[in-house]
Amino acid sequence: TLISFFAKVNGRQSSNEASSPCNIDASSSPMSQRVEFEKVDIPSTIDTPYLEHDTGLRISIKAYPIDKREDVRIAYINMRSFQPELQKYLSTKHGMQNRRFQFSWFSKFRWFEYSVSKDKTFCFSCFLFHDASTKYDAFIADGSHGSFHNAAMVKWSNLNDPSRHIDKRMNAQSSKQVLENRLRLKTLIIATKWLTKQACAFGGHNELVNSLNHEKFIKLIKLLATMNKEINKIVLENALKNAQYIALKIQKELLNILANKVQHKIHEEIRDAKFCILVDEALDESHKEQMAIILRYIDCDGFIRECFFEVVNVDNIKASLLKNEICNFINTSFKRYVELKAVKEKEIVESIVSEELETRIYTRWSSHFTSVSRFIEMFGATLEVLRKMINDGPTQDMCGEAKCAYREMTSFEFVFILLLLDKVLRISNILCRALQTKSLDILNALNYVTITSLYELCRRLIEIKKSQHYFLIDRLIHLMLTIPVSTTTTESVFSAMSLIKISLRSKMKNKFLSDYMVVYTEKEITNTIDLDCIID
Repeated sequence: TLISFFAKVNGRQSSNEASSPCNIDASSSPMSQRVEFEKVDIPSTIDTPYLEHDTGLRISIKAYPIDKREDVRIAYINMRSFQPELQKYLSTKHGMQNRRFQFSWFSKFRWFEYSVSKDKTFCFSCFLFHDASTKYDAFIADGSHGSFHNAAMVKWSNLNDPSRHIDKRMNAQSSKQVLENRLRLKTLIIATKWLTKQACAFGGHNELVNSLNHEKFIKLIKLLATMNKEINKIVLENALKNAQYIALKIQKELLNILANKVQHKIHEEIRDAKFCILVDEALDESHKEQMAIILRYIDCDGFIRECFFEVVNVDNIKASLLKNEICNFINTSFKRYVELKAVKEKEIVESIVSEELETRIYTRWSSHFTSVSRFIEMFGATLEVLRKMINDGPTQDMCGEAKCAYREMTSFEFVFILLLLDKVLRISNILCRALQTKSLDILNALNYVTITSLYELCRRLIEIKKSQHYFLIDRLIHLMLTIPVSTTTTESVFSAMSLIKISLRSKMKNKFLSDYMVVYTEKEITNTIDLDCIID
């Protein structure tokens, strides 16, 4: 009962005494006696110079806080056992003989320590790992194999060897586990990539371990395991039950990561370039309206690329409405462009008439080449004339000007630029003369034409590094090539969809279908993705 938990109050005891337990003499009860310990100054941080090296003067390991004892042991191990080499050790009389410590004993017993202050020997390992539960506080004899001294020696050896520390062993085991997990995931990713690129199903209705009719995913992993012993040790039944990674959810997640990597590659290739969106719609096996999105762009090497990016379910979107909106926008934009162009042309004409805008000078480049060539032919004669003017000039000003001109013409920079201009203009003079003729035979004109398409011109400009100098022309070519023409890319995408989403897989979710089609269609980009990148 509740009353039984309370002690009965003695009726003869006064209420004052009953309510004042503090009047009881504390010395009468041995349980209430206060125990006082000797105060020892313990450092908050373990500093090696602070620790006493002499064994006889050391503070016991038990005097340190529990969380500091391991640090103290490591500090003493780094200091090593106290083995002083003295010229003469103190002697002690035993019976009729005087005995003293021998320094040679240190080489035989590495755990031996000698205290100069107390003229006694100690065991270094027993000092480090002294246990209050042991019977003896000092080392007496070797004892049996299970003695405290031997146990302390083993602990000392383990603590002195970093590779045997528990954290090192845990890290080693953890690193090994990480490598095994990564190898297991690489195997699963390889299987996922292969099945996706072949448009194969991952699993069936029964994918348990004891099933007799596994689908291709499990069978492919088993095939890889038979070809590699390391893989065989870590997959399927040989892996932990919670780390086999063969569930359909894991397969979809790996496929989603792979598809995201492919889309990221496409983003990196496009960068800031202009691109065009190709869109088409078709019904899949489950009679859902699917819209394929394809990006057309020019890559950094000048190649035209049409990459499948995503497939979207468009149940509530009508293509006719989208077409009308796009057409209306283009038509209104073109009218604005014509009006602005007419206004700008009028402003330019008025500026030319009022001489506010300078017109171009009709100087042919061939005349520049002729001038440079004639100057090189007359270079020696020109220098001779300048020398005569320097010596026999009629005025001092003319002599000074001739001297400056002679100095400039004989400098290395002037001669180098003159010869460089001759080389450059000699090459361009052939084209200039051909283009400046009033009539040109078509047969002769074809001899000057080596590029017959914008695509070849775009690639050629990139190869000869001219796209950076003529960036406006390069941009115009990119825009013209980006404009879509009749293409079969969308039709090939829907052909792939008919292979992937068949009647047996008509319940595929939209996201799973989109990821599957991205990896299947863009096989070239998929092959460039590193397995470690997917795992990370």
